[in-house]
Amino acid sequence: MQKLIRENGNVIYLETSSKINSVVTFKGKNNILFLCGGANLCANITFAGDNSLIFVGNTLLKGNATLYTNSLLFIGNALTQSSNDTKWLLTSGSYCIIGNDCMFSWGVVFENTDHHPIFDSTNNKILNISDRNMFVGDHIWLGQYVWIRKNAFLASGSIMGAKSIATRFYDSNTANVGSPAKETRKGIFWTKDSTHLLTNDNVSQMEENCGDSFKFHYCADEFLSPKSIFQKLDSIKSAYERLEFVYDFIYCNHAKNRFAYASNCKYQIPLPQAKKQFCALMRRDSNAQIRVNTQNPKQDSAKARIHNHLAYKLGNAMILNARSF
Repeated sequence: MQKLIRENGNVIYLETSSKINSVVTFKGKNNILFLCGGANLCANITFAGDNSLIFVGNTLLKGNATLYTNSLLFIGNALTQSSNDTKWLLTSGSYCIIGNDCMFSWGVVFENTDHHPIFDSTNNKILNISDRNMFVGDHIWLGQYVWIRKNAFLASGSIMGAKSIATRFYDSNTANVGSPAKETRKGIFWTKDSTHLLTNDNVSQMEENCGDSFKFHYCADEFLSPKSIFQKLDSIKSAYERLEFVYDFIYCNHAKNRFAYASNCKYQIPLPQAKKQFCALMRRDSNAQIRVNTQNPKQDSAKARIHNHLAYKLGNAMILNARSF
């Protein structure tokens, strides 16, 4: 794994199999962009504050993301997106976690802020700054123009219908729609197969071959409670420590039902023990460091090609020329 060290303590970690064709802007300090092996980043990323982390698994990620101070955006493996207009806006001290094998349609927005404060007129307390986290489990289908809002938890296998606004908890294997979204059907599952060529002649074959892979069931021994995850993240002070935590406890956890949930089940469960795999990963590649210095870069050098004030314009040229730093 390569470590690109930017000014003000900002760092990009990437495997040699990772690809970047993006604009990454650091406006603050001590932020981290972490790309796992197989990650392909085609996005506009802005770190608008300090100590924030974006974690991208083995997937193609498209869209626009803006993170303020002490925030986290975690993207798991095998995300499918219909277009490049997905948007994330995370305010300070908030987290957005997205599991594996999700599917997003056009115009999906993750936004956990009302943009302006709302006060209680009796005591002048701000009412709209708590519970600003967003959690999307494994194998979640978000339809066109879905809006994921603060305090939303979509348990594994659920569907959010077009133009819906997710504002609360939604059980596994349910269909939900509306503004705000409400459950319309339970006991369903879905696949990424296309129905464009589905006819009466081949529908029975699809039904026979679908299997049980996408039927999720709550299991207390496997469940990773979003509340426990958020509490742990709140207790961590640096982006690097958050990186270690999400790598070991989320990315390396392959339990099928880790984010499966039903409303009558226990929600707050202590996190299980996790094997310390992140430390081993860092030790393995501890010497692969590249320091990017923006002081007087040569106009035709590889440094100049990735330098644009506080923005990274990172593409294949950066990977090919990394050893020239």
